[in-house]
Amino acid sequence: MGVKNENYLVFLVEDDKFYLELLESYFSDKKNIKTIRFLTGEDCVNNLHLSPDLVLLDYMLDKHNPSALDGKLVYKKIKEVTPDARIIVVSAQQSADVVFNLVKEGVRNYIMKDSETFQQLDQLLEDYNWI
Repeated sequence: MGVKNENYLVFLVEDDKFYLELLESYFSDKKNIKTIRFLTGEDCVNNLHLSPDLVLLDYMLDKHNPSALDGKLVYKKIKEVTPDARIIVVSAQQSADVVFNLVKEGVRNYIMKDSETFQQLDQLLEDYNWI
């Protein structure tokens, strides 16, 4: 469990540049949290050696590039390389099948991209004792 005075590294993995900027803005006032942004799952996976404490992962990554890693595959890679990293899947997907399959894969934190997103992030960070 984290301690508020520690410093944490958060990977933001989001292919929507506007939403990525919103996420960066959200974290900008949290002095003990450093973020690194990635527009692709591949870039995230290639930087796992940096040992992120948390990964905010978009489920539908690069939907216009069928050969790109999707959120589910990126999730699996993160768990292989950095099994202790916390992962929060952030997505606009409302399909019960999508959520069910993510839970089967081991996803414990899923946040919808909606008006409650940042309140839910606040709650999770408080639960982690980071803020």
